[in-house]
Amino acid sequence: MNARKLALSSLPKAMWKNGGGHTTDLVIEPAGAAWDDCLWRISVAEIARSGAFSHLAGLDRLFVPLRPGLALTIGDATSRSLGAFEILAFSGDQRTFCAVPDDVSERRPALAFNLLWRRGRAKGALRCHPGAARFAPLAAGIRLLHVARGGFTYVGADGQPLPLEAGEALLQAAPGTAAAVEPARPWSMLIEATAMPQP
Repeated sequence: MNARKLALSSLPKAMWKNGGGHTTDLVIEPAGAAWDDCLWRISVAEIARSGAFSHLAGLDRLFVPLRPGLALTIGDATSRSLGAFEILAFSGDQRTFCAVPDDVSERRPALAFNLLWRRGRAKGALRCHPGAARFAPLAAGIRLLHVARGGFTYVGADGQPLPLEAGEALLQAAPGTAAAVEPARPWSMLIEATAMPQP
């Protein structure tokens, strides 16, 4: 199986580029690249207080809150409150402010899944799956399957089931075969992120 299992709890946390919060990086391409020279980056951010997001010049991003109530103001637009697992696309070049609900704190931060890619050099896509899903063979780039809630069973080309629990992810690298997931219990949610270089 051309895939690697990851667990958020075993990965180190890093500061946001602007120092305003913490994030756990699941994938950085190339490995160890900084914010200014990465091709793509997939992470889960902890948002403990209201404040500005980092300015990430040249990066486009997809942002998915893992709970409701985060409100983003992007550029001069009106503040927009997001539901849980609502996907929002915006540019890292834009001035972005995030307001958090009253029950968010350092001890109980809100979590958000982020996929970022270098504009003109790569492309990313993201989908949320509350139920069973099938995945086509991976021809280029990577696919990350992150369990945000509940649990799933992953089955690859070898037919062997692999359990994935909340906070765990499976990283597939091209070339890859077809695969599928099934929810292991009710109220589960899986986030699928793909990133690939542009010619």
